Amino acid sequence: MAGVRTKYQGVSNIIRFNWHFFAFGLLACIGFVALYFSINDSWNFYFLLVALAIFMSISISLLTSWYIYDKAGLYDLKWLKLKSKSNLRIANINAGFDETTLLLEELFPNAEIIPYDFYDENRHTEVSIKRARAAYPSPRNTENLDSKNPDLQKKSFNIILLFMSLHEIRDKEERVQFLKSISAGLSPNGEIIVVEHLRDWKNLLAYNIGFLHFHSLANWLSNFQDANLEVVHTENFTSFIRLFKLKRK
Repeated sequence: MAGVRTKYQGVSNIIRFNWHFFAFGLLACIGFVALYFSINDSWNFYFLLVALAIFMSISISLLTSWYIYDKAGLYDLKWLKLKSKSNLRIANINAGFDETTLLLEELFPNAEIIPYDFYDENRHTEVSIKRARAAYPSPRNTENLDSKNPDLQKKSFNIILLFMSLHEIRDKEERVQFLKSISAGLSPNGEIIVVEHLRDWKNLLAYNIGFLHFHSLANWLSNFQDANLEVVHTENFTSFIRLFKLKRK
């Protein structure tokens, strides 16, 4: 089956696409340990403490990622909980790395699924996304979408899925306008489903300063309100990810 994931695919991809961060962290650990052995002073024990703190931070991050992406069932997509699986039209919007279109096609073989990609190499310059795109090319039927002017009008989608992608639109006004624009592509009873990490204390413990790449719950709710979207359902997937189901007001 094309969409089946391997046992450690999630955490291995994180290492593969962000190896420079982990390499820097391990080199820092080695450096502080070397300082401990090379400096003969009563306070050099602190070098070991710093090395241990860095190593523990890396380990916690990887263990948490393995739990979320490989162990907890995130990619079985059961959390979609759709009332009907017939006559579905699904827009799957990603930000340069599409992990879910093949899974959706297997879960909903009779649905019309259109993948969209709003990645712009001139604005989205993260090297991790470039590595991911090189390793996993987008499905051949992927359509480009301009994050500043997305046009999904008259598409009548039952579901518009934004899986770990919306946070890549860093500007709040652009993010709100994006949500407003894509909501025009919903069918009368259609839903936008947003899946994201939150900028909260749990993700801080798990990802250290990396949690700053996420947005807070208050920020998301404000974005949805400003985009004239109503949160009809929200729930946690594990302690680190929040799911939102939205409808037009």
